[in-house]
Amino acid sequence: MPKQLYKIIAFHGGLATGPDPRDILDGQLSEAIDIMVDSVGTIRTLGSSVVHKATANVKTGFTGTLEAGYGLFYFSHDYTGAEDGGASEAITGDNYLALWDDADGEAWIYSEAIDDGGATGWDDDTNNAENAPIIVGTGTPVFHIADGSLRVADATFTRTTKWYGYIKRTLWPDASGNAQAIDGWYATDNTIAGPVHSGTDLTRVGQDDAWPVIVTDLYAPTIYDDHLGMAVLANKRDSGGWTGYINYYSTVIYDNNQESLPARFNNSDPDDNIYQNATKRFWVYYDTGGGDIRNKRETGARIYWREVDSAYKPYGDLYLLFEVDHIHGVRKNVADEWTGWVINDHEYSSGNTNTDLVRTANYLELNSKPRTEAYGARSGYLPNLHSISAKYKTSVVANRRCYIGNVQFTDEGGTVVTKGDAVIKSPVNSFDVFPVTNILEATVNDGDEIVKLEVYADRLLQFKKHKLEIINISQAVEFLEETFHHKGVGHQAAVCKTDFGIAWVNKFGCYLFDGQKVNDLLEKGGIQIIKESDWDTFTNDPVTKQPMIGYVPNKRQLIVVDDISTNGDGSIYLYDMVTKSWVKGAAGTIQDEVKTNFVNDWDGNLVWVHTNNTSTPAQWSDTSVTTSTISFKTKDIDFGQPGQKKNIYKVYVSYKGDGTAVTINYATNGDNDTYSGQFYRCNANGSSTGATASNVPLHQASVGVDDWISAELKPTASISNIYSFQLLFDGDTTDANFQINDISIVYRLKGVR
Repeated sequence: MPKQLYKIIAFHGGLATGPDPRDILDGQLSEAIDIMVDSVGTIRTLGSSVVHKATANVKTGFTGTLEAGYGLFYFSHDYTGAEDGGASEAITGDNYLALWDDADGEAWIYSEAIDDGGATGWDDDTNNAENAPIIVGTGTPVFHIADGSLRVADATFTRTTKWYGYIKRTLWPDASGNAQAIDGWYATDNTIAGPVHSGTDLTRVGQDDAWPVIVTDLYAPTIYDDHLGMAVLANKRDSGGWTGYINYYSTVIYDNNQESLPARFNNSDPDDNIYQNATKRFWVYYDTGGGDIRNKRETGARIYWREVDSAYKPYGDLYLLFEVDHIHGVRKNVADEWTGWVINDHEYSSGNTNTDLVRTANYLELNSKPRTEAYGARSGYLPNLHSISAKYKTSVVANRRCYIGNVQFTDEGGTVVTKGDAVIKSPVNSFDVFPVTNILEATVNDGDEIVKLEVYADRLLQFKKHKLEIINISQAVEFLEETFHHKGVGHQAAVCKTDFGIAWVNKFGCYLFDGQKVNDLLEKGGIQIIKESDWDTFTNDPVTKQPMIGYVPNKRQLIVVDDISTNGDGSIYLYDMVTKSWVKGAAGTIQDEVKTNFVNDWDGNLVWVHTNNTSTPAQWSDTSVTTSTISFKTKDIDFGQPGQKKNIYKVYVSYKGDGTAVTINYATNGDNDTYSGQFYRCNANGSSTGATASNVPLHQASVGVDDWISAELKPTASISNIYSFQLLFDGDTTDANFQINDISIVYRLKGVR
């Protein structure tokens, strides 16, 4: 039979260790270490970990104590200055990295804009406690951002969740010199705290006391509020529909829309109630002389009333009396006009003409008890809850809500309750309110707990240690859609978001939820392409590891590292989501150190921080590098005729760059334990010298990168009467510019007898 040419012109099938090397597809490789096959028809060397630009600046005072798999977060913001808690900042925008330092419990923040300006990019502004980036104390940080404000929870439940954001507003702007301007970064507990009322005597309210008073009636017992910095004065007329006993309540409004639970006003009457029998005219006062507002997130208040019977027992709903806004003034309901603020110019109580007070310009008159809006109409929850706060181990924002998982809260009996199976969702647009009535429990008491929450395509992915539960959140009532056993994760860093869906990794494999189904990325066309024992070694040998996963968006690639700490060796698997192919990176591809989680920065770079107690930011670079551990094998080629003998005459390899250290050997008949076959060396033009048998047969100098050189590899010994043929490319210090375009094998089928 005549000689024939067998061509391998594509390698983008990548690594396939599941099937026998003779049974893998054309374009697949039975070994692929430290190479890339992302370009169809080309093999090049793998990329590497490189220093991220944030490393260049020394972080004075930063101990670099890392929580393995936690602690790194990326966010962008309209305002500059987040790194040092600045004030009066520009709105030119900036990109930030927040990095947790577990020794002092601070989130250090890196500014891209400042770094580009030549100054240090990291800061924590420890000299300015109110405006310093998050100070939580030692713990396990869980970050999320909503409407431009950062939240940092502690997954150990030890510390209170913190809030860090920029506030720019002027309170009581129409009250001339009594206006208060807020313009800067601000850090505080992330608690939607309600008012604290007491029976303090009215005479205690003056220019040196920023806490408030409400006077409901000049002729009735006085009601006090020790929280809002506010006094409300009401006088009465002789007619009207205000009859019967009532209680008064107030709430605090944060960020213009998040409402606290209500607290009842105390008064000087032991029964704590007021009898109403007339039309009411209200003026609202605010004491601005006692210092700044207590919490700069507070933007107003709401005042409610509730009926009580003759025994002073409350009944019925809490109804809105009026709404207070620190900027616009006071109104009776959302359909009413605001009555604005002016400087106080008359007495609000006998002998008190304190001009440090601001007041509403006009009174608000109510002829009868208003019943247009009950408490909860805008807050989204009932007034009789014990708490709207919770600690949590994981969080995600979706549909203008925040979902928190594996939660801890205090019940109405004062008992601290931990629910590892539970998720609590916030009301719409209220990202910091977690009423226990909004609890979601897909499964309970199953011996498992929630590790990570993610969201994609109106589905909430609830990762437990042993299983994945997919919850449909597209409707008003959420419901469990599917449960996938053995698809859980051991750590939050084992999950990442991609353009294609949510990807994750565990000891059984690597998976992608694309919005419709869960795809096993270790399988292709129903065939396991990565051998089970190989994956088990990667994630479990010699000890159980905690693999983590990250996404490289510009290349559409996943990188899986064997361990978040030092139990592994820094080897990786890399999956190309376009070609649907795997390759492997040798030990040390990623630092064998304690590592944070992966994040993507402002340029889409895959970023992490490594090395405990010093901390170095790093990023993945797709640029090929010189490697001493390159190794790839073709399939065990039978030329389409497994039962027919062949003769092999030569191999042509089209390549560029410096291949002087690349070893090329062959094996026959499936003997993949020994690759001992050699070739003669090549000349600079690729032709065979016909001499000098060598394991490194390519030209012993770089052939440049402008043109492909076709290296003619002649075997040093006759290759005859074989059934299959396999090539191994290996070597030391393979240059970064080395590439292979195609491989051709000259062979002849022998006649069948």
